[in-house]
Amino acid sequence: MPKTKTIPLFACLLFVIVFMLYIPFGFKNLPQMEEWGILRYYDQYKQFIHPHSFTFLRPFYDIPFKISYLISPDTLIGFNIFQALLLFVKGICIFGIVYLLSDGDDILSAAIALLAAFFSGDKGLFSFRTINHLMSSILFLMAFYIILYMWVKRKTTAFLIILFLILINFSIGINESSIPLFFFMPLILLWKEKGVTKRLIKFFALWYLSIIPLLAFIYIPNLLNTPFAGTYQSESLALDNSLSAIINSIINACKINLIHGWRVRTTLLNLDTSSIFFSLSILAAILTLGFFFLSDTSQKGSLNKPKLFNIEFALIGLIIIVLGFLPFAVTRFRYDQWRVYFLTSFGAAVVVVNISLLFLKAITKNRVWLLSILVGVLIFTSIYSLFIQQDIFVESSNILKRLTADISRQAPEFKQGTYIIIINMPKINDYIKKTYFRYQFIDNFLSYIYQDYNNVLEVDFCDLSEDGKLYSEIDYHLSEYICAQGNLAVPHDSVLIFTYKEDIGFDLIQKIPENMILQDKGWEFYNPNRLIDFSSEIPIRARKTVSIRE
Repeated sequence: MPKTKTIPLFACLLFVIVFMLYIPFGFKNLPQMEEWGILRYYDQYKQFIHPHSFTFLRPFYDIPFKISYLISPDTLIGFNIFQALLLFVKGICIFGIVYLLSDGDDILSAAIALLAAFFSGDKGLFSFRTINHLMSSILFLMAFYIILYMWVKRKTTAFLIILFLILINFSIGINESSIPLFFFMPLILLWKEKGVTKRLIKFFALWYLSIIPLLAFIYIPNLLNTPFAGTYQSESLALDNSLSAIINSIINACKINLIHGWRVRTTLLNLDTSSIFFSLSILAAILTLGFFFLSDTSQKGSLNKPKLFNIEFALIGLIIIVLGFLPFAVTRFRYDQWRVYFLTSFGAAVVVVNISLLFLKAITKNRVWLLSILVGVLIFTSIYSLFIQQDIFVESSNILKRLTADISRQAPEFKQGTYIIIINMPKINDYIKKTYFRYQFIDNFLSYIYQDYNNVLEVDFCDLSEDGKLYSEIDYHLSEYICAQGNLAVPHDSVLIFTYKEDIGFDLIQKIPENMILQDKGWEFYNPNRLIDFSSEIPIRARKTVSIRE
């Protein structure tokens, strides 16, 4: 294990960075997309493991969302806390892996762990939608750390083996993207051993046979009953899966992991001075704690050795990038830049730090400090970019909060069979606008807030044309929505219409405009007061998520 002084200092440094990432935005941000459907289902049925034929290759897919829910069911602060905890654990885990691989190099371990944990090349790090991908990647790294620890320390216990089996099966059961790395990682033990031994064969057997429970009880039985063509993975495959298309996407991923992902896009820097202050504070914390971390001369010895650049270690990092991205290279998500780099960030940090050491090779003095400063600068640019990313999801969360506050005040409880139309829904941001998921899950969100699962709420977002017709904003499965192609698909007297205005928020329309009635006489029956129970209190979840007071 690392020296006793190393662990608390690095943990403190990591904690400071994670905590400062949330300070400007708080811990009350809300989910936005598929999470609401998962939360609504679990809140209604309390079924922790929910097997589904469409996602049977990911039997534990929704467990991370449910863990977040259980931390704080009514406020959903748990999503923020659990996400922060995962980032912290990722840093600690990678520190431990590199420490064991580098024969106790504290500085190398800290540099790689910090850069990997806060790699800003993945644009979905702060999206709650990706919390399952994040947890899956971390469980995989934890499983490998346990194997590596037992190998290096020659300490094999039943507890560690059982823990390893649980971690690796849950990791792949949540998300299968680590499977290519699953076949590669034990080869790192071969690299350390420099040859095949009986002990190595035993560890290989333990690793490769570890997923037999997942195969025997879930994958194989389900594949016998459900064709692969009916799975999520099948529907995600890219139309063009030629070798050249796959290779080009891998090359693009390598560029992002090794070059573009470390740069700050100055055109997106719209942060206020407080965010800049927090970025500078984080950098100051890195350098301050780094001073104490590096002050022990015994910790600097390894970097002062003549041989700094390890080409074999750098090659391992490059392989981790390629194999960590490979599952996405064959899908239509190959050029996405969110949730695809959670595993590759480890390899990216390994390569970047090793290249930095190559340039520092000619320097005989202060090379530890120079590496520390370089890592500090890269962390600063990453944190700055992560502030931008965090702000995107906070913006959409704030719109949901305003929607919750405004609607629940005006309609504390809906009557059975109520439909909701929102006119002029605010556009959130470029990230959200580019996906059809932007409003698709609002009905689940409102059902969750109102805790009314017998009354199935349906929500549509419409534009009001000059001639008085409503048209659905959402072009995904258009005919399924309430305002289908300009015609109302439900009874007029079962609809509540809210319109969004920047100065007052979401306002309930009490009287239908004349031009709408001229277009559709059915609007004469519009009566919002008949659909609202004004005697009810504002839902407790509405009060807690946005701090509404009676």
